[in-house]
Amino acid sequence: MNELLALWIVLVNPLVDVVLYRQLGRSSAASSRLRYYAIGLALQWTVTLCVLFVSRRDAAAWQGFRFAVGPPLRFALGFAIGAAYLAVMLAQRRKLIARPELMPLVRRSFHRAELLLPHTRAELRAFTAIALTAGFTEEVLYRGFLLTYANAFLGLGLAIFASSLAFGFAHVYLGWRHVARTAIVGLAFAGLLFLSGSIWPAIATHAAIDLVAGNLGWHALRGAD
Repeated sequence: MNELLALWIVLVNPLVDVVLYRQLGRSSAASSRLRYYAIGLALQWTVTLCVLFVSRRDAAAWQGFRFAVGPPLRFALGFAIGAAYLAVMLAQRRKLIARPELMPLVRRSFHRAELLLPHTRAELRAFTAIALTAGFTEEVLYRGFLLTYANAFLGLGLAIFASSLAFGFAHVYLGWRHVARTAIVGLAFAGLLFLSGSIWPAIATHAAIDLVAGNLGWHALRGAD
């Protein structure tokens, strides 16, 4: 069962995302982005709950998720690093929003991700659920399940690299350049995981980054349609 879940996460899930994203790009319906969000939420939670259900029977696999609080100082340091990075992001966001003339530049920087980001208040509210879901489910799937699964075959160093690469490939629907960038982000989240001894700082940081990106996207894209 673990093999099938790993195959789904590494290969099937990214291909499904490519198909759904292309359909979103071809759609002109006002509700298409909300429908895309709803399908994404359903798929992510379904796969994650399957992984948690299967892993619950295996003590070693469950321990690999690192849901327990790590050593207090390391745990606090993990959250502090995440908070420091978030503070930098928020400062950049404030500067950009304060200069409306920069919004066209911000929009161009999104490239293919513009389709994914919220354009209306309703989409912004739905994107909040997407960001919180991604923070939890993607960390559980890639830094929890897949890293632990790969570690049994590759050793820890290669497992970190392989799971981060798979995390990057999961975003192939945004283009190959985004795959490389996201893989690097995956390595950073893995570092946060092992530094803190717990998955929670990575989950919180991941969700916060997506929330800030979505909010900035909304400021840049609202009314763009």
